[in-house]
Amino acid sequence: MTSIISQVQEQQPHQRRVLIEYLDLQEKSRALRAYLAGEQIKELEPVDQNLLFEQYRIMGMYMSILENRMERFVA
Repeated sequence: MTSIISQVQEQQPHQRRVLIEYLDLQEKSRALRAYLAGEQIKELEPVDQNLLFEQYRIMGMYMSILENRMERFVA
């Protein structure tokens, strides 16, 4: 992924926006993962816990889509 990022940085503005979106989502996903692994999550109602786990799962899917788009930029 690192080589793709360096290649995308040299591309069109819309391609750089995808990279920025990916990096932002990656940061938010890591923060959510840390929260989900912590003790504070247990203070939430089960339905809210489930929603956060679902959000994390979908964030991963979205990151995968952005990765696929970036790979196509350098193909």
